[in-house]
Amino acid sequence: MRRVVVRWVAAFVVVALAGVGSIVVLDLTAAGPGAFVGAYLDALARRDAASALAMPGVHRGTADTQLLTAGALPGLSGIHQVDDVVHDGIHRITMDWVSAGVPGETTFEVRPAGTRFGVVPAWAFAESPLAALSLEVQNSRTFDAGDVAARTPGVGPAEYAVLVPGVYTVSHASTFLTADPVRITADTVGQDLSATVDVEANAHFVHAVQTEVDRHLRECATQHVLFPTGCPFGEQIDNRVASTPMWTIVHDPDIRLVGAGDDVAWRVPSVPATAHLKVDVKSLFDGTMSTFDQDVPFTASFTVTIDADDRLTITAVY
Repeated sequence: MRRVVVRWVAAFVVVALAGVGSIVVLDLTAAGPGAFVGAYLDALARRDAASALAMPGVHRGTADTQLLTAGALPGLSGIHQVDDVVHDGIHRITMDWVSAGVPGETTFEVRPAGTRFGVVPAWAFAESPLAALSLEVQNSRTFDAGDVAARTPGVGPAEYAVLVPGVYTVSHASTFLTADPVRITADTVGQDLSATVDVEANAHFVHAVQTEVDRHLRECATQHVLFPTGCPFGEQIDNRVASTPMWTIVHDPDIRLVGAGDDVAWRVPSVPATAHLKVDVKSLFDGTMSTFDQDVPFTASFTVTIDADDRLTITAVY
């Protein structure tokens, strides 16, 4: 193994184009393996995914390619070559960089790939500069990666290809759902990464469901029967009812929403609440009159679905 110390000293070759009489001066320093890697990193810095993917030796592999786009790239700055170590003809080029304010260092393997003009050496990546990201998006089938709105192929982790290097950010934001951004540092060629985006109901979603549930319970309270139809509360009275049952809601349930595995189905798990019933009662034993005037605790549970037009369907589960 030998170490190559990079010296930016101009090395030129003069090439005469046969039959034309022209002379082309080629800068071999600018055509070295470090310059090759620098051109790749410059494409990432410009968020030019197409140019980066077109470079020799860059292969997309079999992972999902939704993040191999300009909008998903986080960008680079501060690109600087640190080292060039050669072994068996393979150059190990180490570069410093900064992405999303985070400094990093990545080593690339570059191999000779013939010449251009019969003189200038050409290069290719010996190992494709990609990494594999196993990403699980909980409670949603969609997520954001930079400026890209991506979709998962199903429930559970999925593998996505990402260009190395970069500090990628994945998150979720929609009408009713949100997730804290997750930062993923892809700094090693060929590495396996993993991340989870925990999508939750946002405040707007909770408020919308709370409002609808409260409305539903108050409609239940307008039914002057001991067991309002389609409602989560009621009271069994063994004596004879002697007046119209009057219901009121004392304490509404404190709504919380739990995901059911995707961004469509959600549920309100069993939550406590309290109604109040006032009704006159006549004893079947001795005919005496009394008034049932008590709180009636109950629990409520609901399923909630979000349709394609962001309309909510809330169904009571009793």
